[in-house]
Amino acid sequence: MITLGRGVAGLTELGLELDPDGPARRGAGVLAAALGIPEPGTPVVAACAPGNTRAVRRFLAAGFVPVGSVQLWLPERPSGGVATGV
Repeated sequence: MITLGRGVAGLTELGLELDPDGPARRGAGVLAAALGIPEPGTPVVAACAPGNTRAVRRFLAAGFVPVGSVQLWLPERPSGGVATGV
């Protein structure tokens, strides 16, 4: 499954979920097709957990380079809930 949308700071973000029991090379074609959707020159970042080795390998094979990590935090609200609309 591929997701393409707006992520942190409005960046175009691409996510990839692969079947852990599926073929190791699965996902390369759909990833390449998804990269053709944004306008040429648009920065695209990948959303991928480091432990998701199949997805990490697919992104690396597609030319992505690890440059950092984003941690998202929500403040605790007085009512005991969390902030919404962040």
